[in-house]
Amino acid sequence: MDLAAFNSAERLALVEQITQLDEADLDAQSLCDAWTVREVLAHLVTPYLSPPADVVASAVRRLSFSRAMADKAVEVSRHPLDDQLEALRASATTPFVPPLLGLGAPLTDAVVHGEDIRVPLGIERAVPPEHLRAVLDFGTSWRASPMFIPYRRLTGIRFEATDIGWSTGRGELVEGKAQQVLRAMFGRSSAATGLSGDGVEVLACRFSGP
Repeated sequence: MDLAAFNSAERLALVEQITQLDEADLDAQSLCDAWTVREVLAHLVTPYLSPPADVVASAVRRLSFSRAMADKAVEVSRHPLDDQLEALRASATTPFVPPLLGLGAPLTDAVVHGEDIRVPLGIERAVPPEHLRAVLDFGTSWRASPMFIPYRRLTGIRFEATDIGWSTGRGELVEGKAQQVLRAMFGRSSAATGLSGDGVEVLACRFSGP
């Protein structure tokens, strides 16, 4: 799998879609409870518009990397939109790769946060099957925890993406189309439609809890 090419395609597609949004769209609530669409974009380009040392310093102050990233997204969202879009274009060819996580991390960020932006705005995009498979593999690997998904939230669940022949795990079943399985797996259960299996409710409860 050419993860670099997958990442590039996802980010350039997102650039094209964001350029068509108006101010009301940018200020709309995303699938991320803490962020608007504008702030999700800012999160994707934070490594390019805010020195990594600032994020580390903020994480030390807040005693939480997640809270530091949330704060930085709000801060970076105040940058001119053109600067953010240019940074997103740059991330298509020079992705920021967190230590030890590999190229699956920026690809996952692009696909999952792309859904966070598009779904509330009613924008449909069929993510290519090979991109979905790569993100699903990453999401159920040790690399995704704890930055992307706390591992304990996926234990005891079997995921099956019926349209691409992908499955993993043991336990309560969550099955459906890959794009919907991905949304559920990454905590966007309210936007994951058409899924079935006893694990659907289990997963939703886990992500709604502390």
